[in-house]
Amino acid sequence: MAMNWEALGAVGEFFGGIVVIVSLIYFGRQLRQSNEHAEANAYVEWNSAWNRLLNDLVTDQNVQEAIRRGFTSFYELEKHEQALFQMRIGALVNHWLVAAELKDKQLIPDELYYGCLDFVIAILATPGGMEYWEHDAEFTPRGQELMMMIKNNVRKVKPVTEVLPWWS
Repeated sequence: MAMNWEALGAVGEFFGGIVVIVSLIYFGRQLRQSNEHAEANAYVEWNSAWNRLLNDLVTDQNVQEAIRRGFTSFYELEKHEQALFQMRIGALVNHWLVAAELKDKQLIPDELYYGCLDFVIAILATPGGMEYWEHDAEFTPRGQELMMMIKNNVRKVKPVTEVLPWWS
């Protein structure tokens, strides 16, 4: 019995093609699962950091008092209070900037992004928040976008005591 090497080669190529297709499907599924895991991780990390930031704002009496007074006027705060205000409010703004990037990549839900945005706008729309922002903020394109939202009232600015009831 003579072997037909061409037919045997064709069968080998066929099965090799099947193996390649199965491998691509497997790697595609693995990549999708990896992306889903990264998305879930981004959400959890962002939310944890946000909660730590808020916890710091409400549990430290010195920070709370400096921020409460800073809502009225950033310039009337003492230097150490200005530093507290600047560090905490700056952290909130930076957190919003990260939230904006995560939202653009659809890694966090819209309601979290807009909740964070309303929180930041409520603070920066206070007289002291505006003084701070105009005095010390680094204007990134997102920062400029935020200022325009506040100045043009793109999102209805809620009173800070409505967004932050513990500061009333």
